[in-house]
Amino acid sequence: MSGEATSNREAVRMGGQRPFAAEMLRGFGGELRDSALEARFQQEKAAETYRHARLVFVAGFILNSLFLLSDWRFHGDPHFWIAVPSRLFVIAVSAFCFGLVRLHPERHNVRRLLIGWMWATALGVGLLVTSHSDIALFVVIMLPSIYFLLVPVPFGWLLGSAVGCAAAMLAGYAFGATSFTTMPGLVMAMLILGTSLTLAMRNKNRLERLQWLATRSERAARDELARSRESFETMFDASPVPLIVTRRDNGRISRINRAAARFIGEGLGRPHAETLIDFYANPTDRDRLLATVDRDGGVGEDEVDVRHADGTIRTVLVRAIAIDDAEGRLIIIGVVDITDRRAAEIGLERLATTDMLTGIPNRLHFFLTGTQMIDLCRQEGEPLSVMMVDLDHFKRINDSLGHKAGDDVLRAFSALASTIVGRRGTVARLGGEEFGVLLPRRHLAQAIRLGERLRMGVMALTVEGVPDDVEISVSIGVTELAEDEGALDAAMIRADKALYAAKRNGRNCVMPGYPVALDTSAEVVSIASRLPH
Repeated sequence: MSGEATSNREAVRMGGQRPFAAEMLRGFGGELRDSALEARFQQEKAAETYRHARLVFVAGFILNSLFLLSDWRFHGDPHFWIAVPSRLFVIAVSAFCFGLVRLHPERHNVRRLLIGWMWATALGVGLLVTSHSDIALFVVIMLPSIYFLLVPVPFGWLLGSAVGCAAAMLAGYAFGATSFTTMPGLVMAMLILGTSLTLAMRNKNRLERLQWLATRSERAARDELARSRESFETMFDASPVPLIVTRRDNGRISRINRAAARFIGEGLGRPHAETLIDFYANPTDRDRLLATVDRDGGVGEDEVDVRHADGTIRTVLVRAIAIDDAEGRLIIIGVVDITDRRAAEIGLERLATTDMLTGIPNRLHFFLTGTQMIDLCRQEGEPLSVMMVDLDHFKRINDSLGHKAGDDVLRAFSALASTIVGRRGTVARLGGEEFGVLLPRRHLAQAIRLGERLRMGVMALTVEGVPDDVEISVSIGVTELAEDEGALDAAMIRADKALYAAKRNGRNCVMPGYPVALDTSAEVVSIASRLPH
């Protein structure tokens, strides 16, 4: 029971006004600060980690076995007696780890084996690259990158192992070298690549956990709804809820319990109502329910609007079943008032997916919608472009005019952007003064033109409380998803880089970020060349 209570508290916390606050994730590695929650996340991924670890060890064994054949080119060279034993050591380590992971598939053991495999492989390959062959230089750069991309271990261990591997590679490559002219460039290349991969892994960790938290929240909400329905059914059977029995042939009320009498009133203006016709706010609902009863023998659950005894319109959950007795066919109807629950559900959904300041979608809604848009655009063969927008010098507005003026600027910009983008697209506040825009069925060239419209619109924007001499402008980064991209991650990184390029170019401009897999059309190049820099 304690575990269920904890899960419910987490669901409530994640369903509040700040469902995925930054403090839930570690600032550097992107892992969950709550160790128990992080352990639960890793536990759910344990099976996949186990399968992945086996593939890593098998791949290490097979590839190094193939490389062993090429190591015979050193035969007759003194390096032969270093290369072959080192390669055999790496092969043996991969085989040993694979055997252990088969015998002991526990999560912690798998991680320890992966970490041990990384360090042992780094030492073995560090000896191999002392040959200074052409492929050795490639291996020096490649092996730390492989660790980042393929080995599923905690971020701290991954980073430490990759750094240790890089040090081993550089030390091995420098050993016995007659010239060190390429070493500074090699170090810088590895530093740049390592930094990029570190940031990419951090972002991947954050997105994975945010998605996992969102899934847990959604699951908790579904479970709560299921529990509510079960309790409603229990109340129906216990009869404290309104129960009404009507005749199918003429709709007359045959029997009614006290709860129903209190709910519908003493006959909707007369001592006792003869039928439920006036009970429905929309008369077609009654016809629809009767059609369902005739077809299926009852109504499992249906939501309708009805007139309460106090004259208000309420939303109720209706269950009905048809039975035959001496009076003919009767319909037993159970009614549960769910007005408050529906309002709460709508409110929770709005809190979870809407930015409370601007009223536009928030970060969670942005990424959930993005996933749906990717699937839809792929099915229809249509493009999808992504835009990152940042208000220039927003801090100055807050500092000089106050946070109320800053909030007014954010609201005014959100309204303008939503109008320009239109219903087909999605404008979301990702945080602070940063916004994201999803543009389905728009190629990069079209997205650039729309970004320029938005930029010009912001320049003409007037906000009450903001003097005319205070310039409001935006920097925009735009990209298009490549055909082989099934998630927003890479496109968001490109758009973010383009955004910062726009800032470096003096702000108040639109910069495109070109996907590698996307040919840069003459139209895009022409449009981009005419944009202000």
